[in-house]
Amino acid sequence: MKKIITIALFLLSTYAQSRLIEDAPQKIIDCNYESISSPEFKFSDVSFPWLEEKILYTTKLEPYRQDSKKAITPLLGKKFKAIDTFVNVGMYPASLVTNDFMIDDTPYGVFDMYYSKIITSSCDVFYIGNIPLVDAMIAIQNKNEMPISKEEYLSLMGASVIPLSGINVKYDDFEKMYRIQSMKYKGGLIRAAYSERANRTVMLQYYTTVSGTDSPRIRTALDSDGKSYDVTLIDLDTSCTGASYTGGCRVSETIGVNITEGLLRKSAQKGLRLKLKGRVDRMAEVPPKTIQNFLKELNSAKAGKKN
Repeated sequence: MKKIITIALFLLSTYAQSRLIEDAPQKIIDCNYESISSPEFKFSDVSFPWLEEKILYTTKLEPYRQDSKKAITPLLGKKFKAIDTFVNVGMYPASLVTNDFMIDDTPYGVFDMYYSKIITSSCDVFYIGNIPLVDAMIAIQNKNEMPISKEEYLSLMGASVIPLSGINVKYDDFEKMYRIQSMKYKGGLIRAAYSERANRTVMLQYYTTVSGTDSPRIRTALDSDGKSYDVTLIDLDTSCTGASYTGGCRVSETIGVNITEGLLRKSAQKGLRLKLKGRVDRMAEVPPKTIQNFLKELNSAKAGKKN
């Protein structure tokens, strides 16, 4: 019996020590910080509430189980370098992209699955991610103690920031149809179907889902010149989960605004802006780079160039 108790205490002690190790920032002895060739950055001396959620001190605990002060306090005012910008923390769905924003005319999004592994001048290891550019320019400085630049930001964040201007093209050999679709930006995308048989674009839409505690009823859209476009209701979903707290059921409408190729070509340099008219008006936008890449693929489809 005494032997069993001894073993149990040993296992409990080992578990507690492992948890203690996991529940604290990792420190590398003699990390040769000065010899690390990547650019040096510095965190602001001021802590921002939103920043605490973007810093991990281990990849073995979910973010909500990590002490945010334990992660943020040792970093304030500290110099650091990135030693790996492709760390899969594996805590989020692989397709989750949040915090859409623009850099010049290209849309970007934060890919929550990846973080950058950084090491401080005192050899402490942390992981940073899910930080959009505007926040990074407030909280992070370069070696000259100036706000981080766009190029430095992309270098530091690595795989956690991805361009959203890519276009997906599929060809159906049976229907002789090209299906072209952009990546989502701020919840919407553009898509087209080009028929080889009919030798024309048979569908061209701005596609999105709008939600509210009442039916949004988006039935028309206006461009920046005031021209109206018909809206197709594609799907309707109602969820009453938590209705007692929100004051009503949540209604989601998936819609397609039936736009024209002429509108896209006219919007290729400045981007497309639409007002979705319903019970509550909503604004939609497509960045210039996305439109340019989309039109390039549409032109290729018309020329019969299969990917």
